[in-house]
Amino acid sequence: MVARSNGRSRVSFGLFEADLSSGELYKSGLRVHLQDKSFRILSMLLERPGEVVTREEVKKQLWPAGTFVAFDQGLDTALQKLRYALGDSAQSPTFIETIPRRGYRFIASVASARESTTRIVFKPTLGSHPHSWSFRRTLAALGLVAGVLLLLFGFRTKRDHASLEIVPLATHPGWQRDPNFSPDGNQITFDYVDENSHSPDVYVQAVGDQKMLRLTTPPGASYCPSWSPDGKSIAYQHSVEVSPGHPERTIMLMSPLGGSQRTIRQLIPENGSCRVSWSPDGNLLAYADRLSTEATGIFLMSADGSDSRRLTTAPDKMLDDSPAFSPDGQKIAFVRISSMSTREIYVVPSSGGEPTRLTFLKEDLGQPVWTSDGRRILFTVRGPASGGGSLYAVPSRGGKPERLLLPDSSISSPTVSARGDKLAYEKAVFSMAIWKVLIPNSAEPNTRFIASTRTDSDPSFSPDGTKIAFDSTRDGIEAMWLCDADGANPLRLAVVHQGGSPSWAPDGTRIAFDDRHSGRSHIYVIEVHDRNTHQISEGDFDDEVPSWSVDGKSIYFASNRTGTYEIWKASTGTKKVVQITHNGGLFPSESPDGRFVYYNKPAVPYLDGEARGLWRIPVAGGLERLVTRDPDRLWYIRPEGIYFADNTRKTDPVLKLFELQTQAILVVGHLGKEATSKGGHNLAISPDGHSALYVRVETWNGELMLVKGGSW
Repeated sequence: MVARSNGRSRVSFGLFEADLSSGELYKSGLRVHLQDKSFRILSMLLERPGEVVTREEVKKQLWPAGTFVAFDQGLDTALQKLRYALGDSAQSPTFIETIPRRGYRFIASVASARESTTRIVFKPTLGSHPHSWSFRRTLAALGLVAGVLLLLFGFRTKRDHASLEIVPLATHPGWQRDPNFSPDGNQITFDYVDENSHSPDVYVQAVGDQKMLRLTTPPGASYCPSWSPDGKSIAYQHSVEVSPGHPERTIMLMSPLGGSQRTIRQLIPENGSCRVSWSPDGNLLAYADRLSTEATGIFLMSADGSDSRRLTTAPDKMLDDSPAFSPDGQKIAFVRISSMSTREIYVVPSSGGEPTRLTFLKEDLGQPVWTSDGRRILFTVRGPASGGGSLYAVPSRGGKPERLLLPDSSISSPTVSARGDKLAYEKAVFSMAIWKVLIPNSAEPNTRFIASTRTDSDPSFSPDGTKIAFDSTRDGIEAMWLCDADGANPLRLAVVHQGGSPSWAPDGTRIAFDDRHSGRSHIYVIEVHDRNTHQISEGDFDDEVPSWSVDGKSIYFASNRTGTYEIWKASTGTKKVVQITHNGGLFPSESPDGRFVYYNKPAVPYLDGEARGLWRIPVAGGLERLVTRDPDRLWYIRPEGIYFADNTRKTDPVLKLFELQTQAILVVGHLGKEATSKGGHNLAISPDGHSALYVRVETWNGELMLVKGGSW
């Protein structure tokens, strides 16, 4: 029984804390919205941990006499919402176990939590605490939430602030992107692609009001708006195809009230830069570009576009992107890109000089955003899942980056108001499904094979074809699942964090997968029959997308441990790791005869088209060779050749076979809609070769979220 004091009781379990008196639930210090009946069920379970609470007891306490007709449906709905809030599953419970025909039992450890008159607020301070990840995880496991957050970020609590609360800011049907606050923080500008258009336009909306004002119209795309410090102008980028195959990109200015637009700078069309940043005095604009055949870099120009000068020069085969002025205007933070999945944060004096590297994460980092006091820089670390990642902060003078424990794991394009009282970000809201196509070229229609209202991806057939492993968020948390070959009887196998990519061992008893619950992605193996899990790789780098060798003694994977992604091989017995490639490698797969390793290469965007395609290297060592330019990530190798998805024809994407013997490419199936990839290969061929599984996006939207409370 949980002890009560002065009529109040706070109970902690895992990362959660429940106030049984006020009916409030918190996760890592942040309030979790939970309906009354769901919380009252939780309270009953927490007051009797380890004991069975019967359905009749719940009925008697929560559903008064006369409402028995709706009881079963009401209880099931309340429990479903409770499990969703906790990230729990009825099939593989962490907190609430169902006792068939009897009731429910709370199975996690429960402890009384300290009373506190303050809620946690993120407030940057000087310096960074050098505590290890393992120490922070230990504190979290003990339920000391306030201590965790304080040690994590060097942030302090304040008694005059409420707890952080995340609420919707813009949730119109379609995709809202790239938010930016007005100087007073009362309005937000963003670009938006509605359900009926294919290109974005710039909009303005008051904070707290869903009514939008459209500022731009076709032709062309208008995106990445940035408000001037005086509030009188918005700078944005515009792209339009002036003739077939000849796009034109420009930086433009317009009033936040609408009206005429003015071009102030023409950009190289293929440059991928988006964000334009104003200096605090409004006299300068920072942007990324390149001149003719010169290297990319960060440039400064006057606000009217009359003068421009280069500030940085990216090294060969790299890009400088996403500049952001510091609040005092003395520095500019930016991203230096070395591959599609490796971006680091740098800072350079706005007066010129050598850039200083702030991060050494070897990760795909998002655009930098300064906190209002200039002491820290926020950025996202994008996980394998599409649509965003986790929010981090790094001291602007250098130090260890720390993860901010916001509940969302799909954060993109964060922005901070000038006063530091608001944080907004883009959140991806999408679903994926696994589809099945019969091969070769069946007349039967494709079927939506494994699907839910969430994301189902990364399908992988067992060697005997009787089971399918896949990644899913169908019960509210990301996990690896198993189902029968016909898609029936789904069962959660293991929880994963921003990972998945299941790969069956040749004997069908084990599955390799990647997981980044420790902050870095590493390779694990799970025994299918008893769910025992073993870690194969470790270190302060990322190991991703495993694939078994034909003999089952080794696992191939991609790792950025050398600074760029290469293919490595680990022995499942000794865990000894050997480097296979030295010129870049991703998504490895050994050939059925065990002679070669096939893989893709990490490409530098807009600079390195030569990396595209499928490569191979002898397992025993030797020179790598380009096999074909066609397959790009979505491929699967069998004795007869390489199956791959071809999305180049948008109206008729197809499944193709590259025959290894003849080098011929054959169309073997029509996909109906573009195939996509979440993290791994996302294409699987059945052992009998008669069907293929691939992943399609079902719904894809972007919402803007507002973090209320705190100081940034």
